[in-house]
Amino acid sequence: MALAIPFGLVQKIIERLGSTAFKEIGSIWGVKDELEKLKNSVSTIQAVLLDAEEQQDKNHQVEDWLMKLRDAVYDADDLLSYFSTEELRRKVMGGDEMAKKVRTFFSSSNQLTFGYKMNGKIKVIRGRLDAIASDRNKFQFVERPLRKRVVTRERDQTHSFKPDEKVFGREDEKETIIDMLLNIDEEDQNVSFISIVGIGGLGKTTLAQYVYNDERVKTYFELQMWVCVSDVFNVKEIAEKIIESATGTKLGNLEMERSANYTSRELNQKKYLLVLDDVWNENREKWSELEGLLIGGSKGSKVVITTRSRLVAKITSTISPYFLKGLSKYESWSLFKQMAFEKGQVTIDSKLEEIGMGILEKCCGVPLAIKTIGSVLYFKETEEWSNFKDQELTNVTQEENDILPVLKLSYDNLPSHLKCCFAYCSLFPKDFKIPKSILIQLWIAQGFIRSSDETQQLEDVANKYCMDLYWRLLNLQNLKLSRCRKLKELPRDIQKLISLKHLEMDYCESLTHVPCGISQLTSLQTLKLSECGNLKELPRHIQNLVSLRHLEIYRCYSLSYMPCGIGRLTSLQTLSLFVVSKEDHAASSSKHCGGLAELNKLNNLRGELCIKNLAWVTDATSEAKATNLKEKQHLRSLELSWDSEDNNGTYVSDDENLLEGLQPHHTLKKLNVSGYRGVSFPSWLPSVIGLVILKISNSMCQHLPPLCQLPSLRELFLNNMTSLEYIIRTEKSLMRNTSFKPLQETMAMTMNMSATSSLPSSSSSSPPLSKLKSLTLEGIQDVESLPEELLQNLASLEYLRIWECPRLKSLPRFMQHLTSLKVLDIRECEELDLFSEESDDGTQCVTTLQELHISVDHRLITLPKWIGNVTPLQRLKIWFCPNLTSLPEGIGSLTSLQFLGIRGCPNLISLPEGIGNLTSLQKLVIINCPHLKERCQEGIGEDWHKIAHIPDVSILGLLD
Repeated sequence: MALAIPFGLVQKIIERLGSTAFKEIGSIWGVKDELEKLKNSVSTIQAVLLDAEEQQDKNHQVEDWLMKLRDAVYDADDLLSYFSTEELRRKVMGGDEMAKKVRTFFSSSNQLTFGYKMNGKIKVIRGRLDAIASDRNKFQFVERPLRKRVVTRERDQTHSFKPDEKVFGREDEKETIIDMLLNIDEEDQNVSFISIVGIGGLGKTTLAQYVYNDERVKTYFELQMWVCVSDVFNVKEIAEKIIESATGTKLGNLEMERSANYTSRELNQKKYLLVLDDVWNENREKWSELEGLLIGGSKGSKVVITTRSRLVAKITSTISPYFLKGLSKYESWSLFKQMAFEKGQVTIDSKLEEIGMGILEKCCGVPLAIKTIGSVLYFKETEEWSNFKDQELTNVTQEENDILPVLKLSYDNLPSHLKCCFAYCSLFPKDFKIPKSILIQLWIAQGFIRSSDETQQLEDVANKYCMDLYWRLLNLQNLKLSRCRKLKELPRDIQKLISLKHLEMDYCESLTHVPCGISQLTSLQTLKLSECGNLKELPRHIQNLVSLRHLEIYRCYSLSYMPCGIGRLTSLQTLSLFVVSKEDHAASSSKHCGGLAELNKLNNLRGELCIKNLAWVTDATSEAKATNLKEKQHLRSLELSWDSEDNNGTYVSDDENLLEGLQPHHTLKKLNVSGYRGVSFPSWLPSVIGLVILKISNSMCQHLPPLCQLPSLRELFLNNMTSLEYIIRTEKSLMRNTSFKPLQETMAMTMNMSATSSLPSSSSSSPPLSKLKSLTLEGIQDVESLPEELLQNLASLEYLRIWECPRLKSLPRFMQHLTSLKVLDIRECEELDLFSEESDDGTQCVTTLQELHISVDHRLITLPKWIGNVTPLQRLKIWFCPNLTSLPEGIGSLTSLQFLGIRGCPNLISLPEGIGNLTSLQKLVIINCPHLKERCQEGIGEDWHKIAHIPDVSILGLLD
């Protein structure tokens, strides 16, 4: 950013020196003449400031001249402030007249002494300013009057493209990138890396967003994440951002090891898409460190990198980079017209078109430059276009692939009072987010804000400055107020932003209402309000937002109803939450509450939809039918929540009728039903043949339809289903706080179905549960052992978690059949004996295991010998085994082990000598193991020689 002289401060100095108050001060202190001379010196320089500022980019001597001037102006302002303070102190001194005279005579503010001292300081500053003013002559500056301040004005929509258009002139590029994401995979890698390369302002980020939000992409990838990387490439911070994007949860400042673990866990075996936006890092080692965290995804996962650097693309890309080019001449002109002319203006003067085409040659097809220059010219009168092209644009010196000189023209055309405010923002790091209220305070403190109206608050003036900058530099197409945690209401002028298309206010924790004025933003396409936990209602006249396509209200827990008229927004594609009012129908009408019928015509809804408070639906049959969910073919995830603590039999019939009427389209991928009080599931469930994930929780349901008729079902989650009688085969199963009986009966039933050919032919050929990849048994009270005859077909199982099964006594021999098992996690199983003959015979054959977590409380004294046979093991965690006294020497055979964690084992006396053989071990963590803490002290502990070769050792006590 070029050096900006605070014109407001210069003008303030001139106004203060010319004021009656300062003339009186000058007379009192005997410096009136010097203050007048100072005023003249500042006025002489002020006249040439505009010309000097424009010349500084082409003349470093001018830049140096401005630097000296800025320093002198700030010193002059400090001196005048000191004058004002002393005068104020003189006036407020109290006491009787004699005491006042004595105090004045002997104080440091004695008139003669103080006046003499101030007179000298004024002369010094005036001398500096006179020297600066004299130097101006050698630069031949032209005197120009300050531009008249332009206040924020209302204007009609500046863009003429249709509301459903998101990006201009990038459709072909979008399709190419999507094709690369969906159809190109590397044979030897699960995760592929693609770079989008181009100069600043070409629209790399916009293109990535365009692709990221395409419905085909959303359907293809199981998980999507977006991380803005920018200048600082910190692997730990990037990992934390990935976790936050994946889970919606912001973790605290974690150690690198934990950040890496969380990241790997979230991405593990998922087909994901990760966008790393604005990458500048050209250090191959740093990239390799991050890359190591990303390679755990399933086949088809992609990482998209946007960057200006070809070297970054060379380092990161495993697929040929995509080099983004500028817009064509036709596309450039179309975009320019939208920015530079009034909405709806069809006829354009041929002379203006000729001038405009000449201007576009300097923009090189770069959308940001085109939009910026178009915005500048929107504020110009017609006759000023030619002068802009022939003078201001002609003076631009531009190198290849450099658009900054063109963009600077928008800065040069700012009024003087806005230049300083805008330039001040350059002090903050790139992508830094600063609340507007704080920025305004800083502007005022710097003296940038002034008002000729003494009754007007400087904060109000500064707010207008902000709005003016929005109009000029941001075109008010996008406005982001995310994470403004103290924002309780929107700015009063929000309804003036009639060209606004994208408004983000997510994570505004204090926001309680959205003003009705927002309904005047008829061009608004996206409204993000997710994670606004205190938001109580949406705008009542929401039906006026006729262009709205995306209403994101995920986790807005305080919403108690949906406004009437929301069903008229037939362009709506995203509606993450629909809340049924808990009020009775009459009260709901008076409150402008809309019922389930509002969903009837919203057949363009895509992605996810959660319907809450279904327990409060009064006319189950008719309202359910009115939702018309069966016609919403683009929905991929549906959550139906009853949200009621009343689980008696009174509502069984209503709930069954309601769920029967909420039949989704057969292409639905994920269904989550919570709090359902019916006995049976609806008959339509087997018809949802595209269903991949089914979750049912907190339900009194006793039996499900034949899930074997769902050919795509891979994951089944059952939680708090104590009355359930059977379940059917899936690829991922989680049972929590249920009985083990349904699994046994389901297996028997599945076998009978297979025998009688009642299963689809494509399924009957594979053994029961043969596709199961993940199995979690948690809080199962009635299981003593895992029956081999029922679970012997788990050849695809990769993840087995057994938590809080108090009666489980042994791991069965069937474990030898788990030829794909990678993760075994056993915790809080009080009766489990890892040394039983059955456990030993089974687990010794698990040779594919990569991660083992053991926490079996009091029964474990030492680890079983079979652990030494699991040579592929990479991570071993031994937690909360209070009676554990030793580790077997066989642990030294785990040559692939990279991480060893021991926690809460107070009786573990020492480490085995075999630990010294673990050459792959990178990190050792010991927590609350007092004997080991003493024996492993660096350099002096008895066991230190066993672990000295490990790069990262952390040994902590209970209170560390």
